[in-house]
Amino acid sequence: MKEQTNEMFFVEIKEPSNVRREVLESLRDIISALQRFEQFKHIKHEKYEQIQKLRLLMRQASKLMGNMKSYLPQANFKTPVPEKEAQKKEAKPSKKDKQQKGKEKKQERKPMTELDRLQAELGAIEGKLKQLS
Repeated sequence: MKEQTNEMFFVEIKEPSNVRREVLESLRDIISALQRFEQFKHIKHEKYEQIQKLRLLMRQASKLMGNMKSYLPQANFKTPVPEKEAQKKEAKPSKKDKQQKGKEKKQERKPMTELDRLQAELGAIEGKLKQLS
């Protein structure tokens, strides 16, 4: 085995104040990077907590919507057709289409339910309101 000797070596550093300044600046940069990293971790943790809160709220809202739907009656509403599209559709049918529609109406006539009657009245009222606007 080799014996270690306690010899000291000295190295001359030219301009030691500049070297010290550079080391201190490097340390300052490292510390600022560590501070930014800690801020990032804190923000990430807050984001995770907010996401968990949002998930909880979404679950609660979903449950409430399910409860609300169970209390409401079921109804099939048709979406209202804008006036311009309705006029275009009414203007375009050919004679064959009119004949076919007339035959279909005669074949498919069913007694009007209360809901259908109310929807028809609602449509008429909405049409009158659009004409007034």
